[in-house]
Amino acid sequence: MLQSIPDEQKDDTIRLLQLLIYSDEPLDLEEAVDALAVDLTAEPYFEPEYRTPVPTEIIISCTSLVMIERVDILSPDNYRQVLQLAHFSVQQYLKSDQVDPGWKHFLSETHAKASNARLCLAYCFDLDRYGIEDDGLDYDDEYLKQRPFTNTAARIWTQYAVQVKAQDNKLLALIKDFLFSDKRERARLNWLRMKDSEDQLIPNREWYTEWFRASPEKLVPLTIASACGLYHSVESLLLCNTDPNVFCPVWGSALYAASYGGHEDIVRLLLYHGARPNMRAGRVELSIAISSPISTKRLEIFQALLQYVVDVNVCDEVVGLPLVQAAAHGDRRIVDTLLQKGAQVEAIDNQERKALQAAAVYGDDEIVRKLLEHNADVNSSGKPNGSALISACYWGHEQVVRTLLKNGANISNQSGQYHYKTALDAACHLGQEVIFRLLIKHVGENSLHFDEGSLDKCLISACNGGHDKIVKLLLEHEVNVNVPHISFGSPLLTASEYGHEEVVRLLLDHGADVHQAWQSRNRSNVRALYLACKEGHEGLVELLLDHGADVNAQGGDLDTALMLVCDRSYERLVELLLARGANINQVGEAYGTALILACMQRRESVVKILLAHEADLDQAEVSSRSFHNASVSRTPLLHIIAMAKPLRDGRLSGSQAAWLRILEKLVAAGADVNKADDQGQTPLHYAAVSGSPNLTTTLIEAGALLDQVDGDGQTPLSEAAKCKFKGSTEVLLNAGARTDMQDCDGRTALHHAAEHGWLEICTILVEAGAKLDVLDSQGLTPLQLAEQEDHTEVVTFLL
Repeated sequence: MLQSIPDEQKDDTIRLLQLLIYSDEPLDLEEAVDALAVDLTAEPYFEPEYRTPVPTEIIISCTSLVMIERVDILSPDNYRQVLQLAHFSVQQYLKSDQVDPGWKHFLSETHAKASNARLCLAYCFDLDRYGIEDDGLDYDDEYLKQRPFTNTAARIWTQYAVQVKAQDNKLLALIKDFLFSDKRERARLNWLRMKDSEDQLIPNREWYTEWFRASPEKLVPLTIASACGLYHSVESLLLCNTDPNVFCPVWGSALYAASYGGHEDIVRLLLYHGARPNMRAGRVELSIAISSPISTKRLEIFQALLQYVVDVNVCDEVVGLPLVQAAAHGDRRIVDTLLQKGAQVEAIDNQERKALQAAAVYGDDEIVRKLLEHNADVNSSGKPNGSALISACYWGHEQVVRTLLKNGANISNQSGQYHYKTALDAACHLGQEVIFRLLIKHVGENSLHFDEGSLDKCLISACNGGHDKIVKLLLEHEVNVNVPHISFGSPLLTASEYGHEEVVRLLLDHGADVHQAWQSRNRSNVRALYLACKEGHEGLVELLLDHGADVNAQGGDLDTALMLVCDRSYERLVELLLARGANINQVGEAYGTALILACMQRRESVVKILLAHEADLDQAEVSSRSFHNASVSRTPLLHIIAMAKPLRDGRLSGSQAAWLRILEKLVAAGADVNKADDQGQTPLHYAAVSGSPNLTTTLIEAGALLDQVDGDGQTPLSEAAKCKFKGSTEVLLNAGARTDMQDCDGRTALHHAAEHGWLEICTILVEAGAKLDVLDSQGLTPLQLAEQEDHTEVVTFLL
């Protein structure tokens, strides 16, 4: 296969195979095209015009080895073309000793990874063409869209470079130029921004902000190389007498960067050349090495650093104390060593954490016992949960709980400022039943007493989480089943809101008040039935109703449970509540009746149900939305027309079409198409100014009166003319609307159209027989009004 590849295509084929054989992720076709366009012999290394004009041609020479696969993204119209080796056996063959001798060297791991590193790095040199902005690179930027290989190349060139164990002079020279040359400052900073967003080079997000604002000259090459794990580059710099302790504003020092990155070899190299821990205030290499989420060499780096550390109690500004970090990660050997070196077990770091609390969170009983042996205070408080006992109970570490209790942990110890006030409360929240029983047993065996109200608070926590077994145990201890709570209302209310049906059943069987209302700053008069309806818990709703819940009780944002389920289109619950006596015509404060709310929210299926249950079609509700910005009383039909605003060309969108279907249902059910609001505006008035010929036609066909006047004497025709709605005007005229009707100011539809300068509307009205000589209350004709407003075209037409 390889021998048949033409010599002129061999270099590109080698480069393509090197990327595919040793890559951990798919390579897009467009990325591969850019990779093959890189020319390492002269700068600029990448120019877009060097790309292959026809992307798929890059695999012509090796179609038996490489294939293009189409991968859909969300939809068939949005897809990627991904390059991959034709079969897993191809990769095995190309990496084996059986490969052709003329290719074997180029496809070897050492050579291929060095080549990949050089290729990807050279492509990143092009980043000097991208401007440096305060907020960094925007991945939707046109620059990156035109250079699709940028993100991948920026991320992986160091991964390849780190794996090249032997020194590669060509690669080293390229790295030196990129990282150390002044003329690469812009490219270097943009690369670091991209890489950090993927690889978490920086341990603190606050520093990340500073990173994007940092000027390129402040980024120390030795520190960058150390952070990325580039051993040979670090070695080269140190051999040139670079100060290993030089300050970098982002990491502080190269040793700190290498410790966080988990690069043991570089840490030892820096220490050998004179780098020393704790040289910069707030940057503690021991702590950052122990806490690093990307390091697999915590212990080795710790041991290397410890030889040069004088004080193990220095606190890092980002991750805190070494002992706290070791306890939090369960590093027993590190904890032992730190204690031997004089680590203070009661020291509290800058994040208010102590080692015992950290160990309790992690759940390492051996570390907990070790700390207690060194006189850690078993009842002291610290983050994240308060006392060590509270933390162990919350996370379910039974053996740690036993150890703490044995060593005098106070079960009633209050955590003060932290969320879970006691160990019992913490155990209840996540349903740690075994631990809860252990705590209860401990209280009984030691003749202890619960603090007043502590079990009541536990009941709230258990109900909130739906832990019915713990709820049952608490109820057996005669807790206050109706205990009020500012955040959760009561046990019944919080269990109802989260749909914990079995818990609700237990509470009701033990006397929970089904009528209890939630009174708080954010929730007014909300009851369990309303909360159960909120998320559609049908079984729970039935349970509450069976226990006497008031189906018509008012409270909550939507006034009643019926209105709530109508708003959310819970059809089965609508039927259930109506069957259990919900007042279908009950008026609420927010939306009036359930029918009005369902109409306004376009709930077609719910409207159908309400109409089937004979909801009052003409019951009105006060609304502040009207033509004249005054409060008006509207029927469901008026609400529908007021909400249905069509598109500019008179067509209805999907939502407006839904409103039209609801309108037709209301009319078919017998809604009064002539019932006006308290300002005298009828449904036809509303339709005329909605701009929808469809609505206007529907109402006229249903018997709407054409010439009914409102409180100002306006007819639907005059309203349509005034608002320049051609479609509605034509529909009304074709249906026989009178053109001579005068409003309270004596003006006809033509007067209004002329005054506003609507030439097209004037034309339609005149052609329909509108009279030109009608005088308004000021003695003005339509022509005189047009002249007064200087509407030249209308004046010319009327003359």
